[in-house]
Amino acid sequence: MEERMFLLEKYASLGQIAAGIAHELNNPLSGMLLIVKELQKDNLSTEEKLQYLSLLYEGMLRVQSILRELLQFSRAEEVKAETIDLVDVLEKSLGLISHLISKNGVELKKDYESDRIWVKGDAKKLGQVFLNLILNAIQAMEADAQKSLTIKVKAEREHAVVSISDTGPGIPEELKLKVFEPFFTTKPPGQGTGLGLTVALAIIQKHQGDLWFETSSSGTTFYVKLPLAKQNKNEA
Repeated sequence: MEERMFLLEKYASLGQIAAGIAHELNNPLSGMLLIVKELQKDNLSTEEKLQYLSLLYEGMLRVQSILRELLQFSRAEEVKAETIDLVDVLEKSLGLISHLISKNGVELKKDYESDRIWVKGDAKKLGQVFLNLILNAIQAMEADAQKSLTIKVKAEREHAVVSISDTGPGIPEELKLKVFEPFFTTKPPGQGTGLGLTVALAIIQKHQGDLWFETSSSGTTFYVKLPLAKQNKNEA
């Protein structure tokens, strides 16, 4: 009975993902088909053809972006177990988008319990998670006059906890349960596939960790919990 329920849940999830893929790909592909149909007309000027080709190129980039995120989703379980410095991973992620933080007028606050906190995991995959969470935090504050991003790292018994907080409007009550669902996004069409947090959760769970959030009208905080490596104990 339990095996049957597991299979039913698995097939339901696969059905949800398949429906999401179909929806995400159908929109740009439908637009591209219409453009190709227009390009077949004989009375188009050179300028019109160039405009259509530009739109076609944008559609192809959109499809490529969707497929890239799907590939990341499928590879979420491929995690390297290495001893890595969590603070270093965070700093490298911040370095990649420092220009966006500055450009958007975001005040960055950092509170690291130690210069180095060692965990067992995949630096590249964890960097992907932090990059996604930080970008989401920046985007959540786009309409705010004052924007503050706070990143904290601390060790708690056997785990390291990273918190990434924004001062945006928070996540509405009716959307809280959908945050980690595949293909769920509040971004305008064409600006997100809704796989970012789904992939992030899969990566963290593969690290034997946890990912959750707390939200209110004054902002949202995402927490990442990861097992500490033995090296922390050796340095103590």
